[in-house]
Amino acid sequence: MDLSHNQLSGSIPSSIFNIYNMKRMDLTDNMLSGPMPSIISYTSSLQYLSLTNNSFSGSLPSEIGNLIMLSDLYLSGNNFEGRIPSEIGNLSMLTELHLSYNYFEGTIPFTLFKCKQLQILSLAVNKFTGIIPSEIGNLTILTELYLFDNKFGGTIPSTLFKCKKLQVLWFSDNEFTGEVPQKIGNLTMLKELQIDNNAFGGDIPSTLFKCKQLQVLWLSDNEFTGEVPQKIGNLTMLKVLFLYNNTIGGTLPLEIGNLTMLTELDLSYNNFEGTIPSTLFTCNQLQHLWLLLNRFTGVVPVEIGNLSMLTSLHLGQNNFEGTLSHDLVDWLYG
Repeated sequence: MDLSHNQLSGSIPSSIFNIYNMKRMDLTDNMLSGPMPSIISYTSSLQYLSLTNNSFSGSLPSEIGNLIMLSDLYLSGNNFEGRIPSEIGNLSMLTELHLSYNYFEGTIPFTLFKCKQLQILSLAVNKFTGIIPSEIGNLTILTELYLFDNKFGGTIPSTLFKCKKLQVLWFSDNEFTGEVPQKIGNLTMLKELQIDNNAFGGDIPSTLFKCKQLQVLWLSDNEFTGEVPQKIGNLTMLKVLFLYNNTIGGTLPLEIGNLTMLTELDLSYNNFEGTIPSTLFTCNQLQHLWLLLNRFTGVVPVEIGNLSMLTSLHLGQNNFEGTLSHDLVDWLYG
């Protein structure tokens, strides 16, 4: 049954759950409201259920655990609240679980990690608290994990790095602390790592640069220290590199020039020093370059003019000196 992308309103009529042998129910993008009826368990043959982008409210009924054939559950973009019922662990066929953009709270139930077929888990933009349970390591075929914009805390459990098929790891806007474990280098299929706006500290782990499939690396608004190592040049697929608002220092390595697919680079609000390496200007896909509020010295390189795709340039509050070349001025005022 597909009634998605309409203007249906009101609550779900109970009679809809009497449809024999229904395998798919898609009510995405309507104006439906009210709680999820507990009699949903009558449709035990359901394999796909989407209530995304409606106005459903209340808590999830424990009876959801009776939908043992369910492989895809989409509840994002509603007003659900309360805790995830422990019966969620009965859904052993589940491959995708999307609960983002609701008002769920409490900790992640341990039973969820019995769902070993999970490939995508999205709990983002809720009010979850507590730590990531070590049982996360049971989800060995997980490819995408979205926990951003909650109140999770503590350190990243080492068991997470058993999930070697992970391609997207998004922990932004939480309260995580400690160092990023060196075992992150196990995630060689990782394409996006976004852990900004937490309280991670210490050096950027050297093993991270084994993740050569990375396209987005967002470490901003943390407490990272140390320097950017030469191994940054291993990440030749990288398109977005955001390190702003940390305490990273030292000089930029020449190997930054290996990142020829880079479109956005933001190193602002750090302690970088020395001159801008000339190799940076071989990254001719750059559209946004922000280096403000550091300790860079020397002249503003005329080679910036080689960045023909550049639309945004911020070099303020550094220690640059000398004169601007005519070629650079002509480029700046285009």
